[in-house]
Amino acid sequence: MDAIVRYSDVSKTYDGVTSVVRNLNLDIEEGEFLTMLGPSGSGKTTSLMMLAGFEAPTSGEILLDGRSLARVPPHRRDIGMVFQNYALFPHMTVSENIAFPLQVRKRPAAEIEQRVKRALDMVHLSTLGGRRPLQLSGGQQQRVAVARALVFEPKIILMDEPLGALDRQLRESMQLEIRSIHERLGVTAVYVTHDQGEALTMSDRIAIFSNGAIEQLGSPEELYSRPSNAFVAQFIGENNLMPCAVARTSGLECEAELAGSGPVRARYGDLSPGQTDGVVAVRPEKVRVRPKSAMDSSENSFSAVVEAVVFFGDHVKLALRLAGGQKLVSRSLPEDTATFGVVGQELTVGWNTQDCAIYAPRSRPAPPIPVAFASQA
Repeated sequence: MDAIVRYSDVSKTYDGVTSVVRNLNLDIEEGEFLTMLGPSGSGKTTSLMMLAGFEAPTSGEILLDGRSLARVPPHRRDIGMVFQNYALFPHMTVSENIAFPLQVRKRPAAEIEQRVKRALDMVHLSTLGGRRPLQLSGGQQQRVAVARALVFEPKIILMDEPLGALDRQLRESMQLEIRSIHERLGVTAVYVTHDQGEALTMSDRIAIFSNGAIEQLGSPEELYSRPSNAFVAQFIGENNLMPCAVARTSGLECEAELAGSGPVRARYGDLSPGQTDGVVAVRPEKVRVRPKSAMDSSENSFSAVVEAVVFFGDHVKLALRLAGGQKLVSRSLPEDTATFGVVGQELTVGWNTQDCAIYAPRSRPAPPIPVAFASQA
């Protein structure tokens, strides 16, 4: 695919001192669904607003179809926008809201009527065109905002945390709805969120932002299975991060020591040559749990004590403590842990070399895994 959008060495500062976005280079392919994901203040929304035209880069250039957007005002960029608060006109009906972008572009009345009807059908609101926004539910208002952004058939649709105000069940339903609309229309979509689950569900590719720069760019599967560093490993999905002393690196593997717990073998992450401090990262679902007396075939095996047990219906989480004090969480099917679940019980835990990696510690250490994690899904 060809890049429809190109960020070329784009930086943004508001005070001339602190860069909100730093040397951003990113190609967005035509027809893809790309999500900019990151914590608050990471630069993702500013990057989106520069593409929309509501912010100007301090340096660098943004290209659309190979043309610079530097002198192109927002309303001439052929870009649809969906805001977090929907930004619907309360005094207009649903149909009038959707028709507004077409009226601004002075399309014929017959064409406007036809396109509005098609847009209402697309978002399953064909019977609600005469209502006003305040007479709709949050999910219905969100659909109107999407229809209005798409009705003039823009090259790109931008969405800035559009599901943030919805409850969890409706948000999950709308994720699938938006993804379905994107697949039917084939429009290029750029989506901003801080919700990693949302990003994993909806995206073709995800750009993970931190401190104004992209930490890693890839498919949801790549980011989840092969994080490039400790930040990505911690930010995407749930991960156990445990400090270790690196003893040796050989090819694509590392040997290290979990203090007081024993040796560990793992995939090579982003360690510098000769680096001796690191963090072991292993996903909870990769941690196998066995009775203390049972044999464990894992390439990494440790003694552990159960500190907490939480039943989630479709899975069970165990909060565990290794002999050296390291904290980690396992996630298993209820039937796999039927004989476990007693706080203080001694177990054997293990995982394979290819299921974990060793990364360089970040300047901000990862927070410890809490024992009381019942609110985590």
